Amino acid sequence: MFGREYHPDNLSELPDDLVKIENLYDAVVNDNPVVFLDEEGSTGSIIGERTFESTFDRDILDLRTSELLAHSQRKPSKGNRHPSHRVVETNQYERDPAVKADVLQRANGVCELCNYDAPFTKDDGSPFLEVHHIKPLAEKGPDIVENAVALCPNCHREAHHGRNRDSIASTLRSLFSN
Repeated sequence: MFGREYHPDNLSELPDDLVKIENLYDAVVNDNPVVFLDEEGSTGSIIGERTFESTFDRDILDLRTSELLAHSQRKPSKGNRHPSHRVVETNQYERDPAVKADVLQRANGVCELCNYDAPFTKDDGSPFLEVHHIKPLAEKGPDIVENAVALCPNCHREAHHGRNRDSIASTLRSLFSN
């Protein structure tokens, strides 16, 4: 949603993201004191007149966390000993294990973005790297070796959630395009 690129393949997600942006705008920018309430009405963290309640929405969670981190004068959270849960339907994409194996073999234990060794070794003795699709499968990207790279967990998270994710995507496309 934030800093996200929209393409014809994922354009259908734009209306939902615009609603989220509008809701966040109303909650954050509005001059009126805001109280965030979740479905359970549980208590959350308070800054001045603002209450930051528990949420299922990761974008809202990240936004609330950032604002709380910006205020050093706040009471420690009591947390939630019995958080509510919900069942979420998600799309999964069929993956070819040979593609994953080929990408990991090509990387030879080294992150293909930062060029550092994998951060640790798995139980089976292999280096831990994560396979990332340059054009995501959710955007109709192919599950082929040429569309995949082996990344360390830090680079993988940055490729998805970092401030520089667009430049990382561009770098990966230029490094691994035919």
